[in-house]
Amino acid sequence: GHDFAGLDADGDGRVGESELAKAVEAAVQAAADVVWASVDINGNEQLDLEELIEAVKPHRKASGKFLAPVKRWSFLWLLAQHFTSIDLSRSARISVAAARKLVGDLLRSVRLLDERRNLFDEVAGPGVGDDFGTFGAAEWTAWQANA
Repeated sequence: GHDFAGLDADGDGRVGESELAKAVEAAVQAAADVVWASVDINGNEQLDLEELIEAVKPHRKASGKFLAPVKRWSFLWLLAQHFTSIDLSRSARISVAAARKLVGDLLRSVRLLDERRNLFDEVAGPGVGDDFGTFGAAEWTAWQANA
């Protein structure tokens, strides 16, 4: 699990929602960076459609079903969504920096904000609220033990 000190950015012994949000985004971006590096076959910091196709091939079953590991699926899906939304006759690539922005945008989408808020409330306990509420190491440890 993640240690409490890594979440407590200001070192006050408590974690607020903004600290949790920053830790979540950093962890997700780090996971995305691993996937982007594996997709970027030629190492040019550009992710192109052909590289995405190659990255997806090992995860496509004979039935046509796509079964990528959970740690990769979301990021491959995000790239696929990007390529679906652009004019491929003009450009069939995205920079790693722009892909990182897509991840940030996804993390700030309403659905994921609700999920993050629910997670915060689950760790902090009922009635703590997420506006100014916090949780400490004891709540974090208890939540990890039950997760």
